[in-house]
Amino acid sequence: MKIFYSLMLLVLVATIAVFSINNNLALSNDRTLINATDSICFNKDIFPLFYSYCATSGCHDAVTKKKGVNVTSYTLIMRGIQAGNPNSSSYYTEMFDGMPPNGYPQMSAAQLNIIQNWILNGAKNDSCQTKNCDTTNITVSGTIQSIVKTYCIGCHFNNKGGGGINLSTDQFIKDNSIAIYGSVYHLNGFKPMPPIGLVDDCNKLKIKLWANAANSTPCDSSNVTYSKSIQPILQKYCVSCHNSTTTKAGLNFTIQAQVQTNIDRIHGAIFHLDGYSPMPPDSSIIVDPCSLALVRIFASKSGVQQYDNSSFSVRPNPSNGSFSFILPNTILPDFSIEIIDQTGSIVDIINSENCNSKSSDIRYSKELAQGLYFARLRSGNDVFYRKFLIIK
Repeated sequence: MKIFYSLMLLVLVATIAVFSINNNLALSNDRTLINATDSICFNKDIFPLFYSYCATSGCHDAVTKKKGVNVTSYTLIMRGIQAGNPNSSSYYTEMFDGMPPNGYPQMSAAQLNIIQNWILNGAKNDSCQTKNCDTTNITVSGTIQSIVKTYCIGCHFNNKGGGGINLSTDQFIKDNSIAIYGSVYHLNGFKPMPPIGLVDDCNKLKIKLWANAANSTPCDSSNVTYSKSIQPILQKYCVSCHNSTTTKAGLNFTIQAQVQTNIDRIHGAIFHLDGYSPMPPDSSIIVDPCSLALVRIFASKSGVQQYDNSSFSVRPNPSNGSFSFILPNTILPDFSIEIIDQTGSIVDIINSENCNSKSSDIRYSKELAQGLYFARLRSGNDVFYRKFLIIK
């Protein structure tokens, strides 16, 4: 009889255990449960997901507070989280019941597992940084897309997203590497993103190294022509506004004749020269250095000699703050170089009498903060410009 009761007790315990396990995994949705780990931190792993996917404009941000829900801080997030119990945490269970709603980016199974395990570990309000930051083999499709999906995609997932910026495609990310870098590092002249500065140090470093590598490729400036060089640049930066349908400012840059006629105007706009409307108008979109150089050369061949700076350059560009100005061979003995930041302020002036005017290579030794700058070389009646980026 004792043996019978013992067996019954074992069956009962096993039944309770199975029920408990099944109940705890009820929301796993056939996903593999990651083993609970203390390496998950609120500031690095959890808050960016809530902020990017849930706290978007018009949803659960501090302004809209849709259905009374605001997830812009740890305290507010904990209103829908029960530490230790994911299945009793309404903000977690809602993610399996239409949140974010259809038409918006959805969290991946891995991201949901991270939130689940954070809750299982006590849903702590802790901070940490990645101890061993792996910066090898940084790619757009792997490394950068992963960062974008954690911090950015909730707002920038289609052309109607924040600022009309769509970060869901590898090509757009590649085309805007400098803008992404400047925004993540909150540099002068770039719109800070995310607006409250969530990106952890390891991921910021990965973006920095990627942006630097993406913009250090040698620029092929041989045989610059409209079809080979200029048309792709206009298609990338200008045609969305200046086409046969929109014709903003009466300009249609799908017609070669209009481009040839307005090359001086195009040149002045993308270099933000005095008297021209800066283009592209969105300050977060920066024309890459190679495209700038090609437009300069093409403009020079079209008769805009005063802007021909194909032989005036900053090397290396981008740099870590250690660089040289390479002067044109035809420069006059009396010249000056003004360094201008993104606000239009002149931060330094180099005069010919203060350097070896016989050398065409002028080493710049002063400290400049990271960011985007313009170098303006004045020599007699000629003015030369060069855009350069400092990444530290």
